[in-house]
Amino acid sequence: MTKFPWAASVVVLSMAAAFALRVIPTYEKVFAATGVSFQENDAWFHMRTAQNQVAHFPRRSGFDPYAVFPGGQDIPTGPMWDWIIATSAWIAGLGAPSEKLVDQVGAWLPAVFGALFPAITYLLVRSFASVGASMLAAWSVALIPGSFYG
Repeated sequence: MTKFPWAASVVVLSMAAAFALRVIPTYEKVFAATGVSFQENDAWFHMRTAQNQVAHFPRRSGFDPYAVFPGGQDIPTGPMWDWIIATSAWIAGLGAPSEKLVDQVGAWLPAVFGALFPAITYLLVRSFASVGASMLAAWSVALIPGSFYG
């Protein structure tokens, strides 16, 4: 029998804390009455690319005509994040997602992925360390500042 029978509860609480830290402070700024308001340039760029991919699903454009005036430019980023947003929105919209739905999916995904990260960390650390160390790692990742906040 394990020394910590409540380890799963600790991991679930760390996931809830991670989700809350990523959503609560900025919820009213991001989900405004006029629609989703992304807070940085990188988010706007990826959402424009994801919107384009949804419009031409499943293909992703390799060129953005609005990026550099007047001639545009090749899209300099990898496709994975845009593909995840577009595919999730396409599934949620049953093959015909609205622009609003794509924006909402794009706003929620970083918080959802950030909330899943403590569980992944717990499982990885548990493969080579104790349950206590794994729970501490899950909490550490849930509460860490910086780029892990979506």
